[in-house]
Amino acid sequence: MKMYSLLALLFAITFCTNAQKINSLKTLINETNLIKNADFETGTMDGWRHWRTKFSSVVKEPFSGNYALRVGPERAFCNQEFNVRGNALYQLSAYVKTESGAEEIQMIISNYGGAAKSVTSSLTAYSKVTMDFQTAFSIDSIMISFVHPSGAGSAYVDHIELIYEGEAPKPDLQV
Repeated sequence: MKMYSLLALLFAITFCTNAQKINSLKTLINETNLIKNADFETGTMDGWRHWRTKFSSVVKEPFSGNYALRVGPERAFCNQEFNVRGNALYQLSAYVKTESGAEEIQMIISNYGGAAKSVTSSLTAYSKVTMDFQTAFSIDSIMISFVHPSGAGSAYVDHIELIYEGEAPKPDLQV
């Protein structure tokens, strides 16, 4: 009888430990569909704004598919605002490149409930840039921007992806 009790106890401990490990894994949800025309495969700027500049267009120089966004030459911007979940953890990524390597392309996230965040690349071959961020509790939309600050060449953006990584942790309030 004691042997069965000991085996049952060992099984319960093992089962509970494994269940905790399984429950602690993140459930990643691809929410790229929240970004309109995230792969530019419409062949148009549909969903994207090129504010105060005429230097953003969709061209046939993709990372994947048929089209990519070209930002530049000279100073150029392109952005989109879209809905997200409040109090959530996200990862935003895109494949970017520049023509000469002497200039840069910036991926910027703003209006998410914190200071604007950016990542920059000057590579001449497509490379993936990634940014993690947490939306504020009261936020329901954010803005992503791609900026070519200056230079005679252009930069390219393709295959933008937004991954929902789960609800943000509860704040640890100290009294």
